[in-house]
Amino acid sequence: MNKKPKVVITHWIHPEVIDYLSQSCDVILNQTQDTLSREEIIKRTKEAEGLMVFMPDYIESSFLDACPQLKVIAGALRG
Repeated sequence: MNKKPKVVITHWIHPEVIDYLSQSCDVILNQTQDTLSREEIIKRTKEAEGLMVFMPDYIESSFLDACPQLKVIAGALRG
């Protein structure tokens, strides 16, 4: 049996999106309306293959070094 990839979502998203992603991913959610600290995002993402970030999340090379399993970063931004 194949293990579902772990995907971290850093902010609140619509339940329909969670339901959709949960069909093929192990979704790790921010259950609050608060912004997670950088350290908390790294802690949750260390073994994740996917990450959905929002403003004001900040991803740079040291973050990527701390999360070696990460394959995909999706930015859900307004602009």
